[in-house]
Amino acid sequence: MDNKSYWKELSDYNGSLKLNYVGIVHQRLDRKFNGFSPLELLQIEAAFLKACGYTLPLHKHVHFSKKRHKQEILFDGLVAVVEQLCVFDNIPNIMDCSALFDFDYLSSSVDKRQFSAMKEIVLH
Repeated sequence: MDNKSYWKELSDYNGSLKLNYVGIVHQRLDRKFNGFSPLELLQIEAAFLKACGYTLPLHKHVHFSKKRHKQEILFDGLVAVVEQLCVFDNIPNIMDCSALFDFDYLSSSVDKRQFSAMKEIVLH
């Protein structure tokens, strides 16, 4: 959002999917912020925060347990945001790599050892 926080004024709580008065006005005027409606922005924020392990909506007294590395937490948030953007664009989730394993390696030109090696690389 261009390092600006004006979009936070669209709801009363971070992570809430409920627009406040200002958000409702912008939504009804079909206003877009960097191409996203107010409701879409709230959905993106909620997806990110939920994937990072927060209980939504956020309140002042919410504490977060940091049992994982910060990079893992942020990556999970990124994956959730990309998934949400794919929903908006009505396309399959581009972060879903399960299709890589949806083939019969016996009938392909890849032998069992190559398949196992590729699977290990992707999973680790």
